[in-house]
Amino acid sequence: MELTLSRNKWIAIGITALVVIVLAVSVYFVSSKGLLSLGARNPAPSTNEPAFKALNTIFTPDVSAGEDAWESQVCGGMTKDGCNLFKKLYAPTIWQAAQAGQINKVSLTFVAVQEKLPIIQNTGTGIIEDQVWKLSTDNKNQPYLYAQVAQDLATHNWLLVRILFAQEAQARYGQ
Repeated sequence: MELTLSRNKWIAIGITALVVIVLAVSVYFVSSKGLLSLGARNPAPSTNEPAFKALNTIFTPDVSAGEDAWESQVCGGMTKDGCNLFKKLYAPTIWQAAQAGQINKVSLTFVAVQEKLPIIQNTGTGIIEDQVWKLSTDNKNQPYLYAQVAQDLATHNWLLVRILFAQEAQARYGQ
């Protein structure tokens, strides 16, 4: 049995092989540069991320160490603007509640990236991505917490910007 292929069939086989090779090389190049995500789109951040540590520290103030030590520990995982906001807006109320024994430890678990926020093109910020994380809590009255976080250009660590107010989260995300 003899197999004969015409010149046109050889050309078609050659073109098909060339297309397959070009596609394979293209997929390899795109995936190796991180431009193609075949896995989870938004993997859960590590609990070792500075933003996660800051969030946990906010809800577990060590009254015996003092307010300044607690604020410094929280701010260690925050952006500069976020730290200033925390000290002016959140810290006084939380600290007073902690001193009065009205703070219950809250367990936080990452649920999802609720929203990716646009970055204002200001190279001086040092931020390369801005997101809102949805976190579950063990508090029946507030089962979810939303936190705005930013990824630092130099370290690629996630830093806490702020915790969204419950009313804002309700208006934006319906929860």
